[in-house]
Amino acid sequence: MTLKLKIRTLDNFQGSLTDRTFLAIREAIMELNFLPGEIIRKHDICNTLGVSRSPVSEALAKLRNEGLVEVVPQSGTFVSRFSLQDIKEGAFLREAIELACIEILASNISEKQLIDLNRNLKLQKVLAETDDYQGFYQLDAEMHSMIMDFTGYKNLAKVTKTGWVQVDRARQLLLPVHGRLK
Repeated sequence: MTLKLKIRTLDNFQGSLTDRTFLAIREAIMELNFLPGEIIRKHDICNTLGVSRSPVSEALAKLRNEGLVEVVPQSGTFVSRFSLQDIKEGAFLREAIELACIEILASNISEKQLIDLNRNLKLQKVLAETDDYQGFYQLDAEMHSMIMDFTGYKNLAKVTKTGWVQVDRARQLLLPVHGRLK
């Protein structure tokens, strides 16, 4: 029996077939369409995305490197569980980097950058008031990326993305609660 998975089609993503497969599966994990501890069946993903096993296997290897899946020999591939310690470490890393970014930007931020940040924050407020949690979450992530990008250090976002991955998953568990953002 083949399951219908809640995963966006590859035409929603850019890059090579493997990259698009990776992004589709990663998004499904991050949005908790695959729950922590859940088995990931390559066959079902292949059927849902219309791809062979090779890009799925390569995508799962990348996801393992990010800590999003665990491969258990003779058992299968599972969505990684996360612990409070994982979340604390990710938050610590992100806070340390963002505080350093703010210190740099305090004396170097441009007028355009301030306008961009304010626009983002105003949109976040509107989304929070209209209970668009997913939109709020996306804009909040963009704001954090903007702050890091404004420093001119190109690898900051990449470093924090890896360290923050479990925090992002945990945030997904909390955001859909009505009134949480207010």
